[in-house]
Order: sequence, then structure tokens, then C-alpha cells
Amino acid sequence: LVTIQMYLGMLMLVIITGLFYARFARPSARVIFSDSAIISHYNNSPCFVFRVANARLNQIIEARMTLTLTKNVTSDEGETSRKLYQMKLENDYSPLFALSWSIRHFIDEESPLNGLDEQAMKDKQVVIFASLSGMDDTFSQTITARSVYRYDEIVYNKRFKDILLWKDNAMHIDLKGIHAMQD
Repeated sequence: LVTIQMYLGMLMLVIITGLFYARFARPSARVIFSDSAIISHYNNSPCFVFRVANARLNQIIEARMTLTLTKNVTSDEGETSRKLYQMKLENDYSPLFALSWSIRHFIDEESPLNGLDEQAMKDKQVVIFASLSGMDDTFSQTITARSVYRYDEIVYNKRFKDILLWKDNAMHIDLKGIHAMQD
């Protein structure tokens, strides 16, 4: 009886320890999205841009970014509904996301932002969903991070300040400046 109790006690200890480890050892994405997005010109083309940075000291491999715009659309019969549009990115894939990444969507004829100014974005209640997924290099598990940019969180004709710094022959990132803009 004592032997059975000992085995059951050790088995319970192993199970409880494993459950706690599995719960607390899961990777959590510490990805910082810029507070605001910007609509300005890049290489003489209008674009929607925001910035993301990895706040952990590890790397996110096979990182993918998707953008989805949603806005109010009124049918010919006068019925209003929300419609989703996928936004094509300049580069939606990064094989190794370690520091920062500027996400750009060029506003061309196929863009869901084409022809929308500040007032039109407000009237249509435009919201842009950003979703990042990738593999955590430390735990080899998939992580995700999301952010939302509403029409009132979009700034016009600004630029992000540079946050990458060279120091001691290595590149460093100033995470405090991820939201900083300039004219």
C-alpha cells in the first residue's frame, strides 16, 4: 500500500509539474506595433505605413504580416454592411524578424484605400487589422501578434524617425522611439 501511494504521489507530482511548465513556458509574442500609422509618399508613391519591432532578445523566423481593411459599404438598395478587403503589402514575409520592420501598402488603383481621404475614411468607419505570425526561435512554436488602426489613428504626411543605431560594431534598436514621427 505504501509503495502504491509512493508511485501515485510521484506520478501526481510529475503531472502537475508538467502542466505548470506547459502553461508558463509557452512563448508569448512581445511585438510592439507603432501607435499610429502614416499615409505619406515613399519613392514618390503614396503608401500606408506602420512599424513593428520585436521586444524580445530572440528572433522570429518565417514571419508573415497580413493587413485587412474593413469599412462600411452601402448597397444599391441602401443596405449598409461591413466589407473586408485584403491589402497587398510591399513585403509580407521576413525570414528573420529580429529588430524592426516597416510595413508598407502602396495606394494604387487596386488598393482599398484608393480615393479615400480623411473625411471619407471617417464616414466609412475604416479600420485596418494587422496580424503578424511566425515561429519563435527559442521555443520553436508559432506565435501571433495583432494590432488595429482606426481611421483616427492614421497620420498624414509624416515619417517615422530612425530607431536603428550602430554601437560597438553592432546594430541596436531604440524601442522607446518606435512611435516617434517627424515631418
